[in-house]
Amino acid sequence: MPVDRLRFRPAGSLRSSRASQLGADRVHRRGGQSPTRAGESHARPPRGDNLRPDRSRIPAVLITAVLTASGLTCRPQRAASPAASAGSNDGPRRRQPNETPLQPPSAVAYDFLWQQRVAITYQGRTRRFDAALQKRGDTLTLVGLGPMGTPGFVITLEGETVLFENHTGRTLPFSPRYILLDIQRVFFPWSATGPRSGQIDGERVDETHRAGRLVQRRFQSTSVPSEPPIVVDYDGWSGGNDAPRWAHLHHGAFGYQLTVETVAQQRLAPAPAN
Repeated sequence: MPVDRLRFRPAGSLRSSRASQLGADRVHRRGGQSPTRAGESHARPPRGDNLRPDRSRIPAVLITAVLTASGLTCRPQRAASPAASAGSNDGPRRRQPNETPLQPPSAVAYDFLWQQRVAITYQGRTRRFDAALQKRGDTLTLVGLGPMGTPGFVITLEGETVLFENHTGRTLPFSPRYILLDIQRVFFPWSATGPRSGQIDGERVDETHRAGRLVQRRFQSTSVPSEPPIVVDYDGWSGGNDAPRWAHLHHGAFGYQLTVETVAQQRLAPAPAN
């Protein structure tokens, strides 16, 4: 997969660009699953297990090498809960008929490369890692970096196919497909002409905007109205950036929190036509 060689800059120094409306996709829920209470706030999660020591910057040349050279050959199984099949490792996999569809990467009109720090708090433990998230044409790639900046895991969505490679020596806290669903819930756009509230794949989705900025997105199951909602809070918008500095996701039913700090971001030039 061709990737431009990019130099990361702090998000505040980027040239102003159009702010995107960020979007959603729901997570498959297993029928009858009991909600789990999440006792954490949206503050930065406490220290816990690290997939990688926290670093202030990731060398762009390293991210380029990882995105270019990764052979993606691992397949997650169907996830009835967020942790199901997180360690699967048996080839590329397409969506099954009874699974929530992922949006195609091309739903985002532009290509981008974002440098991020991620913290996941689940079942009383917190895992942290640095990551690079790239959208290029109809391919979305998440690279989690391990110690010394080496590639830890790679999750790719190519059209409808999920590909996964894991070099961390441990299972991920959630399945690769589930991680992609959360990425799309937080960062992917709605239709440009769509409503700010509506029903998507069995969930009621409501957005809150202040001063022209998205500050919250809320997902409520329509099939299980008593289930706690999924809430995503956004803060730290700057200039015309496409992503906020912080996004905090709280999954009320499964009882986990996801905090994503986007520390650098830039758009990529369109890929050459084949």
